[in-house]
Amino acid sequence: MITGTNGSGKTTLLMRVKERFGDQAYLFSNHTNLFFENSIGKEYSTGQRLRANVEEVLERMKDPSVRLFLFDEWNANLDEENQKEISSHIDRLAGEGLVLEVRNKEV
Repeated sequence: MITGTNGSGKTTLLMRVKERFGDQAYLFSNHTNLFFENSIGKEYSTGQRLRANVEEVLERMKDPSVRLFLFDEWNANLDEENQKEISSHIDRLAGEGLVLEVRNKEV
């Protein structure tokens, strides 16, 4: 897990790792939906949109070329229940490949 103060370069680091590894890395960011194909409408809650994006990540697990999963503040603005559920999915991912994550607080 990567930690640091605001503005210390955590997101920039993940972006550089993504650039370096290209399609072998999948960047999951709560800051923007640029990296998601399955974005759902704004009429859904943050948790519902994030769950849809997590489902996309779980689909990416099936692609043997993707072995690096980058999570950038995925837990921002989520209630504790959603954080725990998504954290369990990330733990499962860690058994399949390398996971680097930035969190804004501990789950």
